Amino acid sequence: TTARGEEAIAHILEELREEGHVVPEGREVVSVPCDLGDLRSVEQFVKAVRGSGRRVKLFVGNAAVLATPYGLTPQGYINQVGVNFYANVLMVRGFAEMMKEAGCGGKIVMVSSRTAHGGQVDETEFANHKKLAEEGKLPAGYAKWHDRYAAYGNTKLAVLLYIEGLAKSLSAWNAQNPTAQVTVNTVHPGCLKTAIARDLPMNKLPGSDSMQARTQFSSAEGAFYVANVCLAETKQGTYYHMYKVAPKPSQCENEREVARVNEYATRCFVELGN
Repeated sequence: TTARGEEAIAHILEELREEGHVVPEGREVVSVPCDLGDLRSVEQFVKAVRGSGRRVKLFVGNAAVLATPYGLTPQGYINQVGVNFYANVLMVRGFAEMMKEAGCGGKIVMVSSRTAHGGQVDETEFANHKKLAEEGKLPAGYAKWHDRYAAYGNTKLAVLLYIEGLAKSLSAWNAQNPTAQVTVNTVHPGCLKTAIARDLPMNKLPGSDSMQARTQFSSAEGAFYVANVCLAETKQGTYYHMYKVAPKPSQCENEREVARVNEYATRCFVELGN
């Protein structure tokens, strides 16, 4: 499990225990702090897992932020873009390689959202804003008119597009390594009871129920649910809405859109020195 700090990790583990989840005898839960708002922290986390010698058989990408005010990560990306897209794909790429190297296969499950269907991937939004500002290429007033609500759906669409490309590239590997297949799929689990919606105005309106109060899963339950939905999936690039396979956004059928998002990810990896 990962979280931003030891307190957050302790809370997650306590929540799991309260829900009756027991660690089997001879097994252990290893927690590693990781700040997805800092890509260097994510990079170090992936390296720590690789260096531990442990085999990675399942990765669930569940972390995200929603409608946060305009601000930049230490690397210069808009916070939502840095956390929801770049941090997640950095881990996906690293763990997919570990699964292949171990020769035992594995499963990658990315949490999506129905907001992806109304999203669009804009080059400026996904660019390094520190670099754009230094080069005088950042549009004037961008921080004021940037739509932080639409940004969530845009980042979720970007993840789907990246996974679409990864799924196709892994298909060749799986064909040659039938006993060590790596599958990658996405799921929209509905709302989870987390603090993700704290920046939405609807949660601050007098007399209105918060989004979290209307959700059906706690954060810990949601993580198990998300993982279990795709564990039996042998196909690549399947998108689930709750328990059912559902249509993906139309952009996922556009090879140029898939390639463009992959280029954004590659550019980020190069900037990090990966």
